[in-house]
Amino acid sequence: MHQYWNNRILYFDCGDQFQGGIEGYISKGEIIMDFLNQLNLNKAVIGNHEYDYGIPFMKNYMNFSNFEWIIDNIKNLTSNKKLTFPHQKITSMIDIEGYRIGIIGLSTIETSFTTVTDISEIKYEEYIKIINNESEQLRKDGANAVIVIAHIGMACKEDKKYIKLKKVKKK
Repeated sequence: MHQYWNNRILYFDCGDQFQGGIEGYISKGEIIMDFLNQLNLNKAVIGNHEYDYGIPFMKNYMNFSNFEWIIDNIKNLTSNKKLTFPHQKITSMIDIEGYRIGIIGLSTIETSFTTVTDISEIKYEEYIKIINNESEQLRKDGANAVIVIAHIGMACKEDKKYIKLKKVKKK
């Protein structure tokens, strides 16, 4: 990437690097990691498909990243301590063009039943408390803005006040 853009663009990956194309499946994610490293990815979070080949495989895969994994809501079920992964931080700060950007990373609490691997020893904390606490701390540490990068599915309720749906006439 051209140096001009490196100073002005933040590039994040929000999980499921293994999911998708045949090349990722055949190489068990190795080619995907090579690709992400070449693109100078800034930060990433874990999605449910990072567990597809098991936790030891995922940790090994993460060892080869040249970027940080921002993961704040994953804990050991028994000890209640945050899990640690290679190249992981709980939060991060990026300086860009004179601004300090705080980064919080979250994974979906549904992971335990949306992955094919047994991860019963892992629990996921709810998002709101983490976002409030961590963003407050990042602001105290000098963040001008805080960004949440997350592997979280969202469902929006229909609110007729904001969503204006037009009926399509059948021909």
